[in-house]
Amino acid sequence: MSKSSSRKAPAGPRTSLRERAADVDASAARVLRRKAEEPAASQSMPLAKTQADAVELSGLNISQLSNLFDVFEAIHHQWLAVGCQPFSEIHDPIVGVRPNAAGNLAEQEASRAALIRDRIADEVRLRKPQDDWQRDEALSLRIKDAILCEGAIRDRDLLMEAVKAWG
Repeated sequence: MSKSSSRKAPAGPRTSLRERAADVDASAARVLRRKAEEPAASQSMPLAKTQADAVELSGLNISQLSNLFDVFEAIHHQWLAVGCQPFSEIHDPIVGVRPNAAGNLAEQEASRAALIRDRIADEVRLRKPQDDWQRDEALSLRIKDAILCEGAIRDRDLLMEAVKAWG
């Protein structure tokens, strides 16, 4: 039996360094082509920050701000959960799991909710409570925000204020 000249040897492990380098180059080219064909990734943070900064909070009282803080924290977690759903992800064999268009939207909305929540906390820090109820609302919100951001109350003045208020 004679071998045909157009027939290649069975595929096996490549031993040549040159062949391995060619495989890596081809793989990288495929990834780059795929990236170039995708719509540009959403630049959610700048847009979310601009929109969060535009939210008007000055007309709200401490109680309203405190309740909205809790709502925006819950919304933030809801959007994070949406971003983890199978319909929000692409499973790429080379890159791994990454967000698709739905996942990018969920990330943008989660960022917006977190930024508005942070703005609410900043607004409450600027307010002077008029009574014990407002003081407790503001202090509770500031403690929740500290724990969300730091994992603990690291601000000694905040801790002392809580001890003084609630003894």
